[in-house]
Amino acid sequence: MTWNAKKEVKEFESSRRRLALALSPDGAKLATGATTRPSKSWEVASGKELLATIKAHLGNVTTVSFSPDNQWLASGSIDGLVKIWSVK
Repeated sequence: MTWNAKKEVKEFESSRRRLALALSPDGAKLATGATTRPSKSWEVASGKELLATIKAHLGNVTTVSFSPDNQWLASGSIDGLVKIWSVK
C-alpha cells in the first residue's frame, strides 16, 4: 500500500507475511521479502509485477533494497546470502 498524508493511493495484495519492503528512490517500484522465501517487486503506478517471483533464497527474505539509480534490487535472507537482481 502506498499513500500520501491524506489518503491511500494504491494497495498491493499479498498472500504471504511480508518481512521487508523497499520503495525505489524514484518512487516507481516496490519490492517485498517474505517469510516463505519468495520476493516480489511491482511497478507502483500500474501494480504490474516487475520480476517473476524470486525463489532464490533458502530462508526468509528479511531485507530488500534498491540501488540509488533504480537499476538494481538487493535481497538478503536468513540463509546468509545477499543476491543482486537487475530491475531495468
